[in-house]
Amino acid sequence: MKLRSISLEPFDIRLAADLRTSAGSVGDRSGIAIRLESEDGVTGEGEAAPVPGRPSAGLDALAATLRAWADEAEGADVETLVDSLDSTPLAGPARFGVHTAIVDLLARAAGLPLHQYLRAGAEPVVAVSALVASDAPAEVHEACRTAVAEGFGAVKLKVAALERPVDVTRIIAASEACGPDVELRLDANHGWSADQVEHVVGRVGARRLGYIEDPTPNRAEYRSLAETVGVAVAVDLDEGDVPERVLAESGAGVLVVKAAALGGVDRVLDAARAVGRDHRLVLSSSI
Repeated sequence: MKLRSISLEPFDIRLAADLRTSAGSVGDRSGIAIRLESEDGVTGEGEAAPVPGRPSAGLDALAATLRAWADEAEGADVETLVDSLDSTPLAGPARFGVHTAIVDLLARAAGLPLHQYLRAGAEPVVAVSALVASDAPAEVHEACRTAVAEGFGAVKLKVAALERPVDVTRIIAASEACGPDVELRLDANHGWSADQVEHVVGRVGARRLGYIEDPTPNRAEYRSLAETVGVAVAVDLDEGDVPERVLAESGAGVLVVKAAALGGVDRVLDAARAVGRDHRLVLSSSI
């Protein structure tokens, strides 16, 4: 089965509200929609967008990379394209978009849902967490109550972008809204020091928290930090990170992976196999 055409269309989506993190604010998402069509008329779709706060190239460079790949790939045999991706200079977001489009096309050609094509026997439903980043504690409480009412089993709260007393109040408000049955996760985006983490957890209480993602810039202190505060620490993989090495060096108990940062769903599955059952793996989007 050969590729007949490759379409690359830019998109720009304004978020309903700016997402404020300690690494900066995100107000919109711009990227490239990828559409493949085979000679048999089967299509596959994917998308590529720079990951906020990551070192990957910007949108112009991303578009140029994808155009270069498309020039080489048009007319190629679809089944061989996945195997050739690792010999092609595609940064994480570009490889993710291309890989998604290819496997989407192959799954449709096989008459299978994509999740079944990727792994036979995979469940058709996955648990999804809600993301909350409101500044005001009252808004945080209301957003978390809404998430609970809608059936979410976990809430991730962005922290470390505001003064610590405000963050403490926000976390307590989120915890009260989530209750005992919905896991509350904090994402600091490396915005705290170890002392600040200890202060916040001491004020909030360890029992309220599921884990803290990227609490400080120093991954090497995550193991001791988790032991000190009594809360699991999660590490968010950067592009090019080796999961086993990151876990060994950081001592984190939870690995957070983004398919767009790693470069494809296949690499997420590789990471899951690498960490096995000794660590928890959480898949996160890139907004």
